[in-house]
Amino acid sequence: MPDIVVTDDADKGRFEAHQGAVLVGFAEYQLTDDLYVFTHTRVDPAHEGRGVGGALARGALDRVREDGTRRCWRCVPSSSRGCRVTPTTPTSTCAPRSPPPTD
Repeated sequence: MPDIVVTDDADKGRFEAHQGAVLVGFAEYQLTDDLYVFTHTRVDPAHEGRGVGGALARGALDRVREDGTRRCWRCVPSSSRGCRVTPTTPTSTCAPRSPPPTD
């Protein structure tokens, strides 16, 4: 099974997760001057339970960190190295089921 690759499709305002040529999930966002606001996340039901959501969350949060100009809605510092993120919707990319990285 091919690895999950997460890309930013800025024209559509979403991060997309692909396995090979197949779109298996996405996380839509809106940009403000200082935030990525994640508004909707979806994983193809046929691919649930296969790590797509986690890969999508990691890829999106990595991109927010790399960008450096915006934060994920709401990033509240929880230590000198990391943040606790609160989603705008219960299944938002900002709220992976496991704790977000603290680097």
